[in-house]
Amino acid sequence: MRTLKSSLQQRISNSTNVLIAVVFALSGFMPIILTSHADAAQLTSRKVTITDSTPSATGVAYRFDFTIPSTTAIQSIRFEFCTTPLGTCTKPTGMNINYTATSLNGTQTFSEATAFTEYTGADAGACDDHNNGTPANSTEYCVTRTDVDAETAIAKSIQIDSITNPSIPSGNNTSVYARVSVYSDAAFATEVHQGVVAASIVNQLTVTGRVQERLVFCMFALDDTDSLPTDCADTEASESTSVDLGVVDNITIARSPVDNSPPTSIGNDRFGAAMVNTNASNGVAITYYAASAGSGTNELRAFRVPGATCDVSGTSLVDQCFIAASDSTGETFTAGTERFGVHIACVNYTQGTTSSLGENSGGTPTSGSGSSGSYNTVYSNVDDSITDAGDCENSDAGHKYGWRDSSTAQALISSVNVVDDEIVKLRYGATASATTPTGTYTVSSIYIATPTF
Repeated sequence: MRTLKSSLQQRISNSTNVLIAVVFALSGFMPIILTSHADAAQLTSRKVTITDSTPSATGVAYRFDFTIPSTTAIQSIRFEFCTTPLGTCTKPTGMNINYTATSLNGTQTFSEATAFTEYTGADAGACDDHNNGTPANSTEYCVTRTDVDAETAIAKSIQIDSITNPSIPSGNNTSVYARVSVYSDAAFATEVHQGVVAASIVNQLTVTGRVQERLVFCMFALDDTDSLPTDCADTEASESTSVDLGVVDNITIARSPVDNSPPTSIGNDRFGAAMVNTNASNGVAITYYAASAGSGTNELRAFRVPGATCDVSGTSLVDQCFIAASDSTGETFTAGTERFGVHIACVNYTQGTTSSLGENSGGTPTSGSGSSGSYNTVYSNVDDSITDAGDCENSDAGHKYGWRDSSTAQALISSVNVVDDEIVKLRYGATASATTPTGTYTVSSIYIATPTF
């Protein structure tokens, strides 16, 4: 028994010694295994900056920034684009980084002057999937140069242009992991540094806002001594809607604004004025027509005594209705030749930011178009020599008047784009004949602003 026990103990001791020897033998290999991985030191401060994170976007630039941890020659770099940072590389769906579709940016930051160029040869070394039989399936993009001098351990930058981003197969984002490997040789054989960077491809936000259609239009009688209103809400635009021509006789032409200076003149010193503000991108048109009188007969839209019966022909010089100035050709008034009408005295642009309505204040229009819009030459101040658009009280010798004595609107002035608080000043004028009957004459008119959005 003693002999058998001793034999067994001896065998166990021998087995233990063998096991220990194996462990020590393997432990001798461990530094070798670990050292083969540790040789490729990690790139530090590494990142990739992309110019567009939109799914499937084309022409995207990927700029790689990193710092190498030690001085060493760098003659080739492999960029491998994967769905994961480690393990088997699977190219993100829809991504295209093949050299036939992309390009290497010429701006590079390395201490050695020799620039990297795009590698277009056959697969070589670790660059083994850049020349895929189906280029769009390539997972790698490789660059090389010939420069055996060591790079200093400072920040580096290199950019790949014209990459096609991956799509998003599911969800609302997908990640791209770029595995960057740096080699000391030009054949992608001796890896000296490596590291992984990441970019995210995401659905983009769409922001929607609505600018509503706007039209602010007002008609008022503007005292020529008042400040111009800045908008239709100003006091000056709400004081009055009455233009008083004062005394109308056959000796002179009464025209607004008329100074109220009895006994030589009686009036209310006001222009007619239209002010408009609209964001209609295709502009606005201002039209007008004479309103029908509430009583009387014939020529109901004429400058007339309320309730009067007028000559049906509209040319009588003995009834209580003024002959309307032609709205087709316009008329230059002569004192003593009975006429009534209106014209555009000027357009003021100083209250807003635009000069879009047809007639340029301070200019001398020669046709039916102004800065960007148009005006009806029948109603425009065609001899315009305005130097102060704030008052427009220049002589109107030679100016034409017209009057729309029907229910059909007549074009006055328009723009072809937005209008910001521009003011159209209207001058009314009348002269009587020697036989024009006495009375208080009046007429109302309808003004319409029509924007085109």
